[in-house]
Amino acid sequence: MTTMFIQLRRVVYLLVLLQSCICVVYAQVFRESKNEMKHLGGEEAVVDRAKAAETFLAIPNYTDEELETDGVLGVSGNSEMLRAVRYALRDVRGAEAHFNNGMACRAEWEKVLASNKKAVEDAREATRSIGALVAKIEEKRNRSVKEKIVLKDIGTLEFKKLVEDIRNVLKENKDKTPNGEMVFKVARADQAERVCKTIRIEIDRVMGILKQRMEEVTFDKGEYEKSDKAKEVRKAAEKVRETLQNVTHLIGNTTVRDNFLMGEAKAQLRLWEKAYTELAILGKMELTREGVDTPTEIEKEIDGVLLELKKDIEEPKKVFSDLASKTNETTVASMNEIDRNVKEGVEVEIKAETTRMKEEKERVLEERRRKEEEARRIAEKARRDEEERKRIAEERRAKEEAKRAAERLRVAEEEERMAAEKVKEDEARKAAEKVKEDEAKLASEEARKRAEAAKKKEDSSSSPSLVHGPLLLLLLCVLGCTLVC
Repeated sequence: MTTMFIQLRRVVYLLVLLQSCICVVYAQVFRESKNEMKHLGGEEAVVDRAKAAETFLAIPNYTDEELETDGVLGVSGNSEMLRAVRYALRDVRGAEAHFNNGMACRAEWEKVLASNKKAVEDAREATRSIGALVAKIEEKRNRSVKEKIVLKDIGTLEFKKLVEDIRNVLKENKDKTPNGEMVFKVARADQAERVCKTIRIEIDRVMGILKQRMEEVTFDKGEYEKSDKAKEVRKAAEKVRETLQNVTHLIGNTTVRDNFLMGEAKAQLRLWEKAYTELAILGKMELTREGVDTPTEIEKEIDGVLLELKKDIEEPKKVFSDLASKTNETTVASMNEIDRNVKEGVEVEIKAETTRMKEEKERVLEERRRKEEEARRIAEKARRDEEERKRIAEERRAKEEAKRAAERLRVAEEEERMAAEKVKEDEARKAAEKVKEDEAKLASEEARKRAEAAKKKEDSSSSPSLVHGPLLLLLLCVLGCTLVC
């Protein structure tokens, strides 16, 4: 019979090893996660499908003839830049398929991981439960006896209860412990990872080519700066490369999640396979009390319980053994079928992603047309508003101008009237002055005549002349003053 001490100790050590290995897996994955997230800039990568659609729609659609007849690229001395632009344009146009492939495989991979998450979490609890019970048996076993399970400091009934508890835990967690279905789920995840890694390698290759094309296009910087077409193609290559890089970051994030989740799942499968093997050995053991060679009836009952334990684990142990065998035809066929299913799932997802991108591009174009129509409508309204504003301003200006013209006319008429009145006044004044002047002249002439007559009369009679002389002088002064005024 197999040595009891060694076999039972293996069970406990194995369960302790299970927890240790899981911790190691977490530590390793955590390091890988840190490296991956450092590569991603420390943030969750996001791909905006609408932005990606705009990027692919912005790719120039120049023909070879348009490139060859370009004022810069068509010059004989720029044949190398023309070739670089042509190749860059070709590679940029083919990048959309790689975008769709990367998005599709990542989506399929995420579906597979989602289907594994609950199984891994359920198995984790079951592993802790069974480990605690088996460890409790180890605490009560006499380590100095190697041939049989010899108990110390514990009653046979208590030991029987422990073994029954192990059976109960196995039964209660029958649908939660790692099984064949989980093995196949892990296989699906592995296949999805392989497919995605292959696609990512191809995307990385295309990104490298695009980087090389951009360098070739800008090799002759002087001529490059002169060519609008070359600059447009290089800008498109840069944007497409950034879009593809975002896809690789998404795949990198999924890789991190896969390492965490599937790393633990694989550790559970490996260690549960060994645990079932050790529990099967435990089921073959015999029990005696310490210092007693002949088993009692209760000890025989415990042996029966151990036998039942053996039966409990016989089927899951066989499942693990068959799945671990690379020569088992059923297992090999199932694994091949899983590989085909994953590849087919990725292909279906690629078609779906291609359709989504096509629809997204159509939506972007429709949105662009809508915005252009809205902008045209706004511009048309602005034009009409501007015309209306100008019309109103013109009417206001015309009214103001008419008002100013009317005012100018009024002022002119007023000035003309005032000028006419002034002319009339001047003429009247001049006429009055003329009358006064004539009257003054007449008065002066009459005075002169009277003076001459008086003189003649004086000559004829001196005494009257002398008497009226002062009066004549006074009259002459008055007439003179009147004439001056």
